[in-house]
Amino acid sequence: MELITSFPLWFIIFCFALGFAYAWVLYKKDNHFTEAKAWLIRLMATSRFILVSLLSFFLLSPLIKTAFREIEKPIIVIAADNSSSINYSDTLKYPLTAYKEDLNQLKQSLSKDFDVRFVGFGNNVYENPDLKFNDKISDYSELVNDLMLKYSGRNLGAVIVAGDGIYNNGSNPVYSAEKLRVPFYTIALGDTTVKKDLVVSKVNHNRIAFLGNNFPLEIIVDAKQCAGANTILTVKHDSIIVFSRNISVTETGTISLFL
Repeated sequence: MELITSFPLWFIIFCFALGFAYAWVLYKKDNHFTEAKAWLIRLMATSRFILVSLLSFFLLSPLIKTAFREIEKPIIVIAADNSSSINYSDTLKYPLTAYKEDLNQLKQSLSKDFDVRFVGFGNNVYENPDLKFNDKISDYSELVNDLMLKYSGRNLGAVIVAGDGIYNNGSNPVYSAEKLRVPFYTIALGDTTVKKDLVVSKVNHNRIAFLGNNFPLEIIVDAKQCAGANTILTVKHDSIIVFSRNISVTETGTISLFL
């Protein structure tokens, strides 16, 4: 605890001097109190001395500064993906029941040295969730934004994300996670087996095309585990088919088509 004033602290001497002078002039030099008892005069003089001294002391703008030291544990946030895509891992050797038990053990072990917060995310972000893995959306960027609102300026040590990395809403989690500026640790879930898939990954075209002119169009198709498969690529404009081609996938990889 420390006493701070707008003026040097030794100015308190003048406050006492002012209070003493005021009481002396009022009760010692004034003849109106000659008939009063001595103890009453001394009581009134002491009260006036204290009152005037305090009022003059308040003019120094006193402030009591108190410092408290509190040790706060670093905050560790465990964020679990509650979307339905996590359910697919239940067919693997690591069932969801064992996953929940291991997640609880992780929280208990970290609670000895850290302030552990447990959140779930999917359609929304919520604390202490009952994981049922039935949400239809995985929005990692919403998770990061929620953590920024709640723990910005706090002693956030790290974020542990348990999920399969599949997001279908919001921005790429690789870039959104950089906003927090804290370490991110991941618990990878889900099936890592590459599924059979054929997807249009990119379309390259001119930014400007004049009416009646032909312009090139490059379509890049990624084929995964589709060797030997046949498919049809169709380009439409206002529900009108403007181009169609049969595609035979000879091997897994990238197929570039120029139209």
